[in-house]
Amino acid sequence: MIRFIIFAILCYVLYRVVKSLVLPSPAKPRKPFTQAYGTITDEMVMDPHCHVYIPKREAITVKTAGETLYFCSKECKKKYLEENRN
Repeated sequence: MIRFIIFAILCYVLYRVVKSLVLPSPAKPRKPFTQAYGTITDEMVMDPHCHVYIPKREAITVKTAGETLYFCSKECKKKYLEENRN
């Protein structure tokens, strides 16, 4: 039984060695970011109603009194505007 296990392990190792010599190695995965490291790709902003941080480009915006507010959803936007209606 032990001989069979050793034989199986040797066959597997031999298979891996032959495979690495015959087949080219797969291309390394590219980095998901195409911009240079250290640059900011998006800014995080806080929803004034539920206080959740969201990416600025995905936020729902409202301009009030010369200020832009960012919301995570239409529901938060609606609730905030209803609570702060003056």
